[in-house]
Amino acid sequence: MNNTFQPKMRFALGLSLAVIFFSFFTSCSTNKSMAVHFKKYPNRDAPSVSLKEKKGKHKQAEKEEAERGFWSEERDRFDFDMIKDPTTGQIPRYAPQMAAEAAQRMQAEAKRSIDNRSPAPITVVPRGPNNLGGRTRAIGIDKRNANIMLAGSVSSGVFRSTNGGVSWTRVAPIGQIHNVTAIAQDPRAGQEDTWYYGGGEPIGNSASLGSSYRGLGIWKSIDNGLTWAPLANTQFTLELFDSPFDYVNRIVVDPTNGNVYAAAANTIQRSTDGG
Repeated sequence: MNNTFQPKMRFALGLSLAVIFFSFFTSCSTNKSMAVHFKKYPNRDAPSVSLKEKKGKHKQAEKEEAERGFWSEERDRFDFDMIKDPTTGQIPRYAPQMAAEAAQRMQAEAKRSIDNRSPAPITVVPRGPNNLGGRTRAIGIDKRNANIMLAGSVSSGVFRSTNGGVSWTRVAPIGQIHNVTAIAQDPRAGQEDTWYYGGGEPIGNSASLGSSYRGLGIWKSIDNGLTWAPLANTQFTLELFDSPFDYVNRIVVDPTNGNVYAAAANTIQRSTDGG
């Protein structure tokens, strides 16, 4: 081999060995440093990453805690609004007692059902009206005399019974639209002869594939349901849907002042003067 080449080769070999030893030493130092780090922080990554994640998790936990607190307050407010007296805005003193009594009744009923394994038998007797009445959408019973009953049908208007439903007499005006969906009595003492009825079916029977049938406003009786007269400001064109009173779903009379409330099409209407 050339004498000039040998020193160069020895130099290159020495340089390579130096690089190898340096890399090995650096690797050992790094591994030792990481080992010390993981021994000190056994459940963490590099300090910069773990700090960021820790801050993010802390913020998320605070957010979730705030949301839980908010919805807990909303639930408490909802429960309070459901129980409170709308006049005073406070929960009545007797409310806890009523709740306890209701719970006791439920427990007793559940025990009775388990003991008997079947509900108590009941007897159902048809009461009509079966003279052109059709489907009965509304019924009212005179609070002074349970034998006086008013039934609102969808085919022939209002029927009246004075013997607890054994027989019925049609009392709705002849020649008027006959679908009746709501009946209500004025419950105030001395005003029980006043009744109201409304008509209109947003959804009819299954035979008509759900077709709607408009009514003709609200009607009023002041002789305990014997005769009826329309309330003029609820009467509109029957052929067009031009009034909420075309569909009256329910009527309620306030027992304290006689105000009349009607759940009509997309609205609740109130009258403070008997309609």
